[in-house]
Amino acid sequence: MTVIQVATPGPRGATGATGATGNTGAMGPQGPQGNPAIGGKWQAGQPARLINVATRTGLAADSLSGMKQANSRSIHKVWEAMSAIGTELPNWFVTSSNPPLGERGPGAGVTYTAGIEYPLGGVNYPLTFNGSQTGYAYDTSSVCTDLVTVPGGIQPGVPFAIVYNAVCDAGGAVVIASDNLSINTNAGHCFEYAASGLTNRAHGVGSFASTSTVYSQPLAIFGMSANPSIGIIGDSRNHGFNDDGANNLDVGETARTVGKTRPYMNLAYTGEETLNIIDTGYGYGMRGALLRKDCTHIYCNYGINDIWIANSPNQNILSRLQTIRQHYPNHWWYQTTYAPETLPGQPSTPQGGSQNGYWVGMNNMLRGPTTPFDAVYDVASVVEASRNSGTWKTAYVGPDGIHESPAGYAAIAAAGVILVP
Repeated sequence: MTVIQVATPGPRGATGATGATGNTGAMGPQGPQGNPAIGGKWQAGQPARLINVATRTGLAADSLSGMKQANSRSIHKVWEAMSAIGTELPNWFVTSSNPPLGERGPGAGVTYTAGIEYPLGGVNYPLTFNGSQTGYAYDTSSVCTDLVTVPGGIQPGVPFAIVYNAVCDAGGAVVIASDNLSINTNAGHCFEYAASGLTNRAHGVGSFASTSTVYSQPLAIFGMSANPSIGIIGDSRNHGFNDDGANNLDVGETARTVGKTRPYMNLAYTGEETLNIIDTGYGYGMRGALLRKDCTHIYCNYGINDIWIANSPNQNILSRLQTIRQHYPNHWWYQTTYAPETLPGQPSTPQGGSQNGYWVGMNNMLRGPTTPFDAVYDVASVVEASRNSGTWKTAYVGPDGIHESPAGYAAIAAAGVILVP
């Protein structure tokens, strides 16, 4: 067994309970060392702080009823050399169907064991939780490991894995990152789950057979860094719905671009509207806490569901976006324009109605000379047939007429319309 060293910074505090809208979530376990807030927006030359330093971290978007045990091996990269890292693991997920809406717990606590596999197939460095081999996350909370040194450091662009085992208490259930994107087994991502009987793989190396196409990932992989770290928020297009998750570790409108050079956590969730986020009865507290302590820049695509689901006028959407943005005064905030929506299987037939007029108007406002955001990135210009046509370039839309095809997501990244600090 390889000997590890615990780095000088102590254990990191778990995600706090107070949300962006001020509503209070369930109390989570508190570590002895929290992450100090950053004073003002990120600027080059600021001192290093404890922050998310890896790609492909993010929220859990569902739970698996009746499944009490899981082993996960998720694949990530850092873009600067990291001598020591830790991770934050969830026991909560986001839902839009079963109350309470927004963030909720699976019903009971969970015990985690975890390790860092680096390089892939090489050595597993066991992660500790305040010095213990296991960590416990109460229902509707998360748990953080200590910072653990990897001899020689994890090098930029070299894949590594966070491997964990989860055992849920009675009444609980395994949480998963997504049920609408396929696990990337080609890259070595593995996820197995069962009601009972799983062998603990947290301190092993190498791939193993996955139970199905669903997968899991950490909320954050943290280390000391003075560089930017990206938070992605929004709806299904930023989540990566209909993208090729089986062959791409970075999926969605924003992650395909930022994942090439920067760490990011993807907190986007399918179907959400700005109406949800500013609703005091809708849980956004833990995601808000993650953005504040782990990210320096926020990339947002909220708004399209306000148009097509809620039929909201432009000024109402812009006002709600400003309200959300005001909760993150110490973050750079970037907004994107909205790709069109057409009838299923008919990329040249707009949905029509007042919503199409709101869509045109909102994009015109975002493309204008003055917005309340630090920058606006025009992703719609890449995939729409012509400006404000309400129609798609045929190859860039999926069969539902709502989400990009994998080629559309790839085209946005290739066009370079989203800039990365």
